[in-house]
Amino acid sequence: MSKSKEGILSDLLKDIRPDKLCDKMYLTGFLGIEGEDYAKDRELMVIGRAVNGWTEYGWLPKDSAAKAEEIVNQIIKESPILWTKLCHNGYMKKAPFWNVIKKIAKGLKIADDENNCPSKLFWSNLYKISPYCGGNPDDSLINLQCNACKDLLKKEIDDAKPNRILMLTGLDYWAQPFLDDLQISEHLQKGDGKYVERKGRWNNCKVVVAKHPQGKVQQEYVKEVVAAFEKLNRSESHK
Repeated sequence: MSKSKEGILSDLLKDIRPDKLCDKMYLTGFLGIEGEDYAKDRELMVIGRAVNGWTEYGWLPKDSAAKAEEIVNQIIKESPILWTKLCHNGYMKKAPFWNVIKKIAKGLKIADDENNCPSKLFWSNLYKISPYCGGNPDDSLINLQCNACKDLLKKEIDDAKPNRILMLTGLDYWAQPFLDDLQISEHLQKGDGKYVERKGRWNNCKVVVAKHPQGKVQQEYVKEVVAAFEKLNRSESHK
């Protein structure tokens, strides 16, 4: 029997080696979150790089193994509450990551209103452990969790069964190792334009990999991503 997501995360925490990290760097954790209306249509799974200091709960690297079960339980307990706060505290209106997601979902007719967009999504990240104070994990933290995070993302995709996957991570360094491990790369072709780096179909799922939206022209970014998915729809209908 395959391990649960909680089991994989717990094993990941037990493998965190304090000697490889700054002993004063607090960590935070994450598991993928399903919006309350996602299961009706399973239209879109969005994947980022890592959470950016989103929780009030953190722990030191030296406590990762000893408190693994407690940490996993706290992540599971906090995630729905934090997701609700994120949806209503104005952050989604300011953050480029969420701003473009809401506009893309509206452009794809997944959500008719940008405000109810989060409820239609399955949201995950490549890396599940990140610095508590914000920012992406560094090379040391990535190396400690990369293999387990590949297993976790595969499990999340298997469970979510999305019709579309949008990775707003950038390709090289970020998405590529996961695409290779999941054997997605061989099904993707180069994207068109400035922002979409790969697009294609994999296991009946349309996949688009785009650059991270920070600092990009949002109108152009959204238009290009929506067009990439629409091209995949048209090519599918012509089979």
